[in-house]
Amino acid sequence: MNRLYKSFRQLCKKKTVRYNESLENISSIINRWFKAELQHLAVLSTAPTSKITKDPVKPTQKILCNLSIDQMALILRAADDERIISARSLNDVFKDISPHLSTARKETISADSMRSKSYNSEPRDKKIAMEILEKIRLKIKEY
Repeated sequence: MNRLYKSFRQLCKKKTVRYNESLENISSIINRWFKAELQHLAVLSTAPTSKITKDPVKPTQKILCNLSIDQMALILRAADDERIISARSLNDVFKDISPHLSTARKETISADSMRSKSYNSEPRDKKIAMEILEKIRLKIKEY
C-alpha cells in the first residue's frame, strides 16, 4: 500500500481536474483516502492478535458416556498404544475427542484432565475399563 501511495504522489497531476466543480480536486480526495487506509492498516498491525480457537462444541452435540473420565482416558490411551486410533500424539487424541464427550457428572471434559488421568489410574478404574471392554468383546461375538 505504501508503494502504491508513493507512486500516486509521484504522478503528474492537474490541480483543476474535478468530478464536480463544487468539489475539491481528485488528487486531494485520493490522497486523503490513501492516508486514511494507511492509518487504518497501521492500527490493525499494532492491534493485539487473538488466538484462533475452535468453537466450543454445543452440549446438544456431545455424546454422553457412562464411564468416568479416568476410565475413558484409560481406554483411549490403550487404543492409541495399539494404533486403533491414531494422531500425532496422545495429547492430540484427547484434545480432539474430549470436546465431544460428557459424563453424568461433567458436561465439559478437559483434555489435560484426561491426559493426566490416563497416566495415574486407580486399580478400580482399570478393572471397570477391562470389564467394559470384555462386555464389548462379548457383544461383538454375538453379532
